[in-house]
Amino acid sequence: MSIVPGLTIPSDATSDAKISLGAIMAQNTNIRILQASTFLGTINGHLDGVQASCGVNTLNGDFKGFQVAGILNTAGGPSKGWQVSAFTNIMTGEIKGGQAAGFLNISRGGLKGVQASGFLNVASQVDGVQVGVVNIAKRNSGLSLGLLNFIGDGVMDVGVYMDSDSNMWLQYQGGTKYLYTTWMIGYDTRWNLNGNGETAQLGLGFGTRIPLASRLSLDIEAIGRSVIDLTDGNAYMDELEDGDEIRVETYHEARDVFDEFYAGLVPSLRLSLNVSIFKHLAAFVALNTDVRIEDFNDDAFEIGTHTFSVDADMGKVTLYPSLSLGLKF
Repeated sequence: MSIVPGLTIPSDATSDAKISLGAIMAQNTNIRILQASTFLGTINGHLDGVQASCGVNTLNGDFKGFQVAGILNTAGGPSKGWQVSAFTNIMTGEIKGGQAAGFLNISRGGLKGVQASGFLNVASQVDGVQVGVVNIAKRNSGLSLGLLNFIGDGVMDVGVYMDSDSNMWLQYQGGTKYLYTTWMIGYDTRWNLNGNGETAQLGLGFGTRIPLASRLSLDIEAIGRSVIDLTDGNAYMDELEDGDEIRVETYHEARDVFDEFYAGLVPSLRLSLNVSIFKHLAAFVALNTDVRIEDFNDDAFEIGTHTFSVDADMGKVTLYPSLSLGLKF
């Protein structure tokens, strides 16, 4: 047992131990069951069990078991088990198991299992699943579940395109070929760029990419788009066009602004055929079908351009197909 740094009972028990308890700090070479400390735990060799600290755990060797910390876990050698931290985990060697952190996970030696964080995951190679707001990996043979994914050997495309309803779009697709996230922003050009469009749109979706040939692939995506009202019917547009500020001081004023600009949600399904031209250049054509549901999103379809429509359910559901043509980089 370590009372304070440098004072242990018994005095020769800091090398190999089954259980090591540190009131402030615990330092050992090898642990077979448990090392626990309130601030700092250090193991220079092997851990077979649990290393737990309210503050920081450092392990220079490998482990089989768990590292559990309030702030930071670091480990060096190839390991089997889990790193669990309220803030950050860093793994230098390969880990088979997982990392779970409140903010950040880093795996430099490769991970087979799960990497989950409240914000950011970074890995050299993942054979399993990443779950976080932002996921980054050089290679991922499994899934990357996040709002923004940057996977070196996966889907990582910026695209620009026009659709047959006169909307101009900018999009980002990021993830693995099995599942990726799509972000998009669009503007109703009305086939000109004079700034008189009736709508802008923000979209988020999920998709999968199916290889068809060496240079040919098919994207299948489910997307939800929020339609923003830019028409004269919006009471705040005159203020913006005159260069005035929209002052919001109370919750009710903020709610009023939101209600004026937000026209509704448009669910849609998109099929895209991609033709790779170069390594970082592809052309694509897409069929998109927007869904209008009676008494749910009528306002979103009362503005903007909608060239074609098909009644699907006795007028309660109407489909609006459109075609898109663009480039991905």
